[in-house]
Amino acid sequence: MRTPGDLRVYTLICAASLAASWITACGQASGGAGDGETSSSGMASTTTSTAPTTFTDGPDECGENDLDECEIGDIGEQSCSMIYQNCPTSYKCVPHWPDLASAPEYRCVSVTGAVEPGQTCSIGSLATGNDDCDADGFCWSYNSGLLAGRCHPYCTGGIQYVECIDGWTCSLSDVDPPMCVQRCVPLASDCGVGLECAWTNPDFSCVLEGAGHGVGEPCSLVNDCASELLCVEGLSLTSCAGDECCAAYCTVAAGDGPCQAIDPDYACIPFFEDPPPSGFEDLGVCVLP
Repeated sequence: MRTPGDLRVYTLICAASLAASWITACGQASGGAGDGETSSSGMASTTTSTAPTTFTDGPDECGENDLDECEIGDIGEQSCSMIYQNCPTSYKCVPHWPDLASAPEYRCVSVTGAVEPGQTCSIGSLATGNDDCDADGFCWSYNSGLLAGRCHPYCTGGIQYVECIDGWTCSLSDVDPPMCVQRCVPLASDCGVGLECAWTNPDFSCVLEGAGHGVGEPCSLVNDCASELLCVEGLSLTSCAGDECCAAYCTVAAGDGPCQAIDPDYACIPFFEDPPPSGFEDLGVCVLP
């Protein structure tokens, strides 16, 4: 019987530059990913993270939350909080990248669109952050070259009690904006057309389909692999032409047979340590035992 302590560590990829990918799922599955960390150690055992994150400025930037003191004419230069949404009426707080090699900054922009959370959207430019989402979300892409993605709802409730609309969970990161991501389960095909279920620490969430790489092919972004595949550390596989490559998900109850059909040396290793989160008890990955 294999135990979580015997499992090889496989690491999800953190993109080297925000110019390559807007979102970086810098999580780990260490014999699974159930160690409770939210920014560097994998999926938390709960569905909503409450770990602190860092903003350019706090919610009191305009003067003890007196929004009338904000200079509306210079609103594009005003720092703001994504969670507290401390922008004046008819404005919203969005991320933007004056320098693509740096972490995002946050600014208030006019609400000019009406695209609802979960729907496809477009971004004017990374430098400005303007998008066509409604006031309840912002446009987030998994490939900055596309300037398109999905409208993600804002995390609300304050930094200590972040919450999201039903079916979504708040993802907090040291490098990415705080955002609600749509929960999903690998192998369940519950994301819809044009989307795939990927590990976006601290949860599995629906993302835009990416490059569609196959088993054993190199990967670097959370959506590089084809649906039903996961980007893992190359040492977890018998063959990998890069530091990280795609591996297949499996169901633990089905045993090692489906994995051995890919490679005789593979086994179906549980993704999470015991106890796994509810709904993920049977989720495994085909890797070296």
